[in-house]
Amino acid sequence: MAPQLLRAGYRAAPEIMAPHNTTTCALDLSQGEEVILAAMRSSTRRNVRLAQRRGTRVRDGNRADLPGFHSLLVATAKRRGFSPPPFSFFDAAWSAMAPSGMLRMAVAEVAGEPVSAFLWVSFGDTMNCWRGGVVRGAQLSASQ
Repeated sequence: MAPQLLRAGYRAAPEIMAPHNTTTCALDLSQGEEVILAAMRSSTRRNVRLAQRRGTRVRDGNRADLPGFHSLLVATAKRRGFSPPPFSFFDAAWSAMAPSGMLRMAVAEVAGEPVSAFLWVSFGDTMNCWRGGVVRGAQLSASQ
């Protein structure tokens, strides 16, 4: 279809957001933590346990967390070489979608400082990770 559209005069839009992951994983949360962890790669289990030792806590974010989320996204975009949407884009999305529960945020903190924040879009019984940002891993010491 794309070649036909190009021949008809359509142009590809520039990438304005982070590249999307192209994989999907349905995760049955009713299985329990040990079953879910056992199904993960050993490196993922190691990272989960490292985060637990560092005292990482994940909490629901709110509108007041949007500036921090955007700062993390901008830092991630700079490292990965993409242009993030402006803060106003996410502020408008929050206004339109969060009141109905369609947009949620998770904020991970170590020693009370945000190290990661992600926006999740919900519809029915499905949640999709939409956008997020993380502190570069090397900035955390092994003792944290």
